[in-house]
Amino acid sequence: MKAVVKLNKEKEAREDINPELAEKHNDLAGEEFKKGAFPAAMKEYEEAIKRNPSEPKYQNNKATCLLKLMDFSGALNAANKALEIDANFHKALISKGNAHFGMKEYGKALECFQKG
Repeated sequence: MKAVVKLNKEKEAREDINPELAEKHNDLAGEEFKKGAFPAAMKEYEEAIKRNPSEPKYQNNKATCLLKLMDFSGALNAANKALEIDANFHKALISKGNAHFGMKEYGKALECFQKG
């Protein structure tokens, strides 16, 4: 039964992938972010990630939004996911450093900033 449920979830995830729609959600999220409506922006960033999980930019944008909401551990997780997708994505290293800085892990923050 667990295998069937897992297969259904994987199938639904594949059906949701649409890079064009993901970019539209990312643009909407950017507009909300500029207005300072961070929870609304988070919702759009999560939808963009759902539509195109292989784009590190969306994960990094989510991390930046979480930093604004002062959710440093969530921002760190999102930045790490962006770096899993693209290890050379410098903006994600900056977001990761800012998350460490917010958690008062200054040595780790400095390491991320130097790497970036």
